[in-house]
Amino acid sequence: MKASAHFYSSCLLGGIVYTFSQSLVITVVASLSTILVDIDHALDFLIFSAEKFSIKNLFVWCEQAKWERVTLIFHSYELYFLLGVIAYYFPSDILKGLMLGLGMHFLLDQIWNCHLRKDYHLTPWFYFLTYLIFAGFHKDNLLIVSE
Repeated sequence: MKASAHFYSSCLLGGIVYTFSQSLVITVVASLSTILVDIDHALDFLIFSAEKFSIKNLFVWCEQAKWERVTLIFHSYELYFLLGVIAYYFPSDILKGLMLGLGMHFLLDQIWNCHLRKDYHLTPWFYFLTYLIFAGFHKDNLLIVSE
């Protein structure tokens, strides 16, 4: 999903969260985490791409699926579940905000990248770290090219 869509969704989420929670901490963390979780794209670019790092090269590499291998370590339902367990036992506004922001991001990525994209789709299992490991983090096992 494009960064601009995540930015707009983080603004919308922030407005909704603040309306219901009246908590600046939950709102800021939810809004920022919706966007900042994508830092793992930059990490993968630095590790797996032979291209010179620039924001433009990073966006093209991601949007056009120029990658051959990708981990997206923070885009993981297993880690999200673990965060939920931690938030349950150690509740805090920061963890509430993280759960909301990451949840919004993952929901949008799952819908867009696995179902609505026109040029290619990611396998519906893409955001499970376990699946990525068994797929060897390799593009051939993760990408479904549209006809």
